Amino acid sequence: MSAAAADTAASLGSTIATMGRRQVGTDAIGHLSAAQGQATVMADALTSAHQILTNHTTVGEAYAAAPDAGDKNWMNDDAAGRHRAPEPRKDTMPPTHPTGDDPEQPSTGIADLLGCADGDTCHDTDRVASAAGPATVLAVLDYGDGGTRWDGGQYVAVGTSPGTWNPVTGAEQLAGAGPVGFYNPPHLDPAEAQAAAGHLDELAALAEAGRRPSAPTRWGRAAQRLEHLIAGDADLAGERVRIVDDELPVTVTDLLALLREREPAAGPPTRRHVATTAIRDAGGDPGALWMELVDHDGAVGVAVTGVEGDEDPAAEFWQPYTAVHTPAQARHLAGRLRAFASTASRVGGPALHLGDGIVLDWSVPTGDGGRSLEVADGHGSSVLLDLNPVQMRELCEALTETLNADDVDDTPNAYWPAANDPRYIDWSDYEHERGMLLQVGDGIDAVTITLSPRQLRTWRDRLAADIDPPR
Repeated sequence: MSAAAADTAASLGSTIATMGRRQVGTDAIGHLSAAQGQATVMADALTSAHQILTNHTTVGEAYAAAPDAGDKNWMNDDAAGRHRAPEPRKDTMPPTHPTGDDPEQPSTGIADLLGCADGDTCHDTDRVASAAGPATVLAVLDYGDGGTRWDGGQYVAVGTSPGTWNPVTGAEQLAGAGPVGFYNPPHLDPAEAQAAAGHLDELAALAEAGRRPSAPTRWGRAAQRLEHLIAGDADLAGERVRIVDDELPVTVTDLLALLREREPAAGPPTRRHVATTAIRDAGGDPGALWMELVDHDGAVGVAVTGVEGDEDPAAEFWQPYTAVHTPAQARHLAGRLRAFASTASRVGGPALHLGDGIVLDWSVPTGDGGRSLEVADGHGSSVLLDLNPVQMRELCEALTETLNADDVDDTPNAYWPAANDPRYIDWSDYEHERGMLLQVGDGIDAVTITLSPRQLRTWRDRLAADIDPPR
């Protein structure tokens, strides 16, 4: 029954995603989303019952081994067998290899628990159960490599909707609510997802070690709020504090110090967050994933809240969006975040497609184990450079030097494959508003395209993944 309900929810999710892409009206999607929410609730309830019965089975096996331990006839082997976990249904997951009946079927290699993966925008989904509140839902989303409107990118969306949320369309149906709404949870890039996983592991360790959640006063909450704002905008730290039109003779950093003087932080913080600066810098909508220790049912749990923008998770609106996980569940969520971060970093593949025919492509291998780098400017011109494995690594290191520099004028911002080689890759022409002009020449022809700093970083990251693939 649990598998059947999960099947129904997944099928409805896939249908909703398809209708959203085809711009079907919200009335139909609203009814389907409500049905999906009810199926999900049923699946979760049946799964919980199933886990309890599995525990009974374990006890039953112990009684079977020691029949004199007590009178538990209802838990003998025959009865216990009816309560065991069913084998996973092989038809509920997309196959990861072509079947014998369909040799041309592509390999998806995804689990897609929500049934939303379309192989285009959404590449994987999962749900991590909670001890209280909503489950935490993960989705790997690919918004391409950018264009004229924004830089796109690959992200792990982390949603804590109390209703049913579709990561592809953003549609949200709250239980008992009317029309379909919209929820845009934090979208973490791979590095941010890894950072969030680290916070979850640390908070789980604190909970297991007996650390109780801190209960800050208004001074401590104000300090935490300022720390969150500074983390999302480093320039804010040096700005003067303003009250309407009056500027005070103290900076935001001074104000934070005063607040911390009033309520010093005691030990490792029990409240963490990851701001989604990558998608903000790419031109998308920002958010934040908040994680903190909380008291729950006589124990310490890890609360996770995915908020939009820079809103405070303590606000009344976001209370239903708080998932409280046990330490074990928090560690499991950390592991899933790391796995999804790895998937997101590989989704784009060995190419950057920047719209209007502008492409960097290094997918074609060379005979010596390197790659052919092709750069097309979208106007019919392209240049092809064959780079051996050493040259690929050197190019990646040169890009890294630029990206890590405090001042890009202090780095070469270019790469030459060999001495006296007329071929070159140059990204030294940079303007803040415009980005970097990437010029690639083979000694005869040259093409020039524009890359934002984020696109340059994405290029470096994908090159690095090809040089040192994830294990």
